[in-house]
Amino acid sequence: MNNHAGTDEPEEDGTDPDVERDSAPTAEQDRWDDESPTGSDDEGKETILEMRQVAGLTAGSVMALHRGSFQFRESDKDVGFSLVVEDVDHVYVVAGSASATVDEIPVEEPTPLGSAVLNVGSACFTVRPPRPEPTTEQLVADLETARRPPKPITVPDFASGQVGSDQTRSSRFGSLFSKGADGEEQTLTAESWEFLETISDVRTLVAERHRSLHPNPEELRSRLNRLVPGLWDRTAQHPLFGRLAIAYSTIPWEPRFDDPERIPESLHNPIREMSCLPWVPITANLMVGPLGIVGSRPATLACARNAVLSLACLTSPTDIEFSIVTAQGLVEDWSWTSALPNSLFPTGRNSYCVAVADGMTHFDGAGLDHEAVKRNEMGLIVIGESVDELPEYCGTVLKIEADGQCQVSNHLGEQVVGTPIGVTASYAAVTAAAITEAIGDGPAFDDDELGLDDPADEPDPADEPEIDEEDTSETPSGALSADEFVDDLTGLFVPETDSR
Repeated sequence: MNNHAGTDEPEEDGTDPDVERDSAPTAEQDRWDDESPTGSDDEGKETILEMRQVAGLTAGSVMALHRGSFQFRESDKDVGFSLVVEDVDHVYVVAGSASATVDEIPVEEPTPLGSAVLNVGSACFTVRPPRPEPTTEQLVADLETARRPPKPITVPDFASGQVGSDQTRSSRFGSLFSKGADGEEQTLTAESWEFLETISDVRTLVAERHRSLHPNPEELRSRLNRLVPGLWDRTAQHPLFGRLAIAYSTIPWEPRFDDPERIPESLHNPIREMSCLPWVPITANLMVGPLGIVGSRPATLACARNAVLSLACLTSPTDIEFSIVTAQGLVEDWSWTSALPNSLFPTGRNSYCVAVADGMTHFDGAGLDHEAVKRNEMGLIVIGESVDELPEYCGTVLKIEADGQCQVSNHLGEQVVGTPIGVTASYAAVTAAAITEAIGDGPAFDDDELGLDDPADEPDPADEPEIDEEDTSETPSGALSADEFVDDLTGLFVPETDSR
């Protein structure tokens, strides 16, 4: 099969959230639609903000916001949530039928959004001003700042270890810390609130750092459109080679202090409440083992598109290539890859090939080598309907649920719940074309060299080796220990020697 078969020119995807829906949404349809009552009156109003979908099966979509109110619903459900835009610095989330949270705080009343991530279960959003046209020097400086681990937080010399009884709480945190460890109502001194705000600022910095290291589809498209630093810099020797964002979730985080013994006991409970990074990227690491994606076919295809595009955008084009393994009747599902550069398909010149298997029967039917994958000589991304269809040596499994949320587990069986990252076929085609425009198409190849394999016959089950159910497969090379699981799963681990 020819991976570069001609396709119609894709329409730009991701800028108009209004789409027709069927009663059963697919990955192409599963959007949160703006149903603002202002309708056609929006024309001519000044865009002051952008609402960007950073996770969900239609990640990458962008909606222009002006001053006013906006209502959002999913499919034929009731209004899930609303946004009230007063100005650039004042955006509020209003509760609806969805279980919306802002930085893990449930939206029960109009809640300031600020720079936080809005999660509604099946999707995550941010609201930001339109990107300016910064200088290259500023972009490099911003990336370096994002990638530099923060210094330990300085603990002040508190005048007293007791909380004050006559100080008001900071409006920044609302009532989150209104109770002490004993459950009693408490208020904190101004000095204590200042310290907590410092911790909050560091937490925000760390979260943004990880979002920058593992960009979502909209961020990748923006970098491509502007050709800014942060693309194609991961060579085979890079510490983040083979790592890509597959979901968003909230994960544990421990702030570092220069002298934790000086922290008064009254602040221990508030600090525990803040010891997480809300809605940051969860990553798969192909150097640990294959990425398995299971769920409905539209959902798995959406997430597989994101995986391929992330690797194609972040990895040096001389160090990676792809082999799409599918059946003749499923070629259309992968036609968007025809917009990718020819040089990203098997040439024998690139150092690492990632097989993308549309089911393990096609992987086996194409004669690909399991042992090569286990030895990290080849990467593997495989999709299927259930975990039972995946190879037992997967390093990461992304299981997409019917409600649009997901579970991510690693080779140790650890697990987190979050929101998957996927993109539509049209969005993928436009992004792939932007990659080709940026790095060139490369040489042309014969049909048999393009890497889209079509096994003629399904493998005979009688030819498959017997598997001892009591036997456990060897831990893939480079697997991390149990106490490093969070780093492995979320991509939080960045070696100190990684200056990039």
